[in-house]
Amino acid sequence: MNPFHKSKSKTDAETQEEEDSQEPNLKFVLAFDTFSSFIRAASFIEDWIRTKKNNPTDFANDFPAVLNRGILIRKILLHMRKDIPIQKDQNGAILNPEVRQVHQLIFTKELFTSEDDFTFYFTINLLEACSVRYNVPVMVIRIALNHLGFMIQDGTLIIKPEHQKYAMDKLGSIRSEVIHDYVKHLKLQVSSDYFFDLTR
Repeated sequence: MNPFHKSKSKTDAETQEEEDSQEPNLKFVLAFDTFSSFIRAASFIEDWIRTKKNNPTDFANDFPAVLNRGILIRKILLHMRKDIPIQKDQNGAILNPEVRQVHQLIFTKELFTSEDDFTFYFTINLLEACSVRYNVPVMVIRIALNHLGFMIQDGTLIIKPEHQKYAMDKLGSIRSEVIHDYVKHLKLQVSSDYFFDLTR
């Protein structure tokens, strides 16, 4: 056996590192700049995978990039508004917005008081929309949910009682296949009877 021969087989760690280093699809990420509802975003995800035949596992790279873009846009808007008070009309629409349709788009209609809030509510609302659009692969929902769960677990996102209350309100809309992980990741108090009824 040649001691200098390098095996072509990759270790699990090397494969994982290669997957983690993949670049997100910029076309996919930038599309989120234009969505006025989470249902519209979920419809795009469904079409992206079912019609355009993209791999749902790519969402593991694309979703964090979508979140990061939303956070960046939030920072820019907050910086621009720092010295200029926001004026709204009688319907609550922002007058003279910095960007077109700022009060209509999912990235900008609500900036929230913190990045944690922005990340949490954005993810939960997208999870709900993808659950309602039943042709969105469950893998996509699981990837987004697990990403949120990892952030909570490692302390990069602090979950608050108001987050948990909001998550509980959405429980009935979440795809049944991920309910257990949803409850576990978000540390929700749900009775065993709920899961029993779900299995029935």
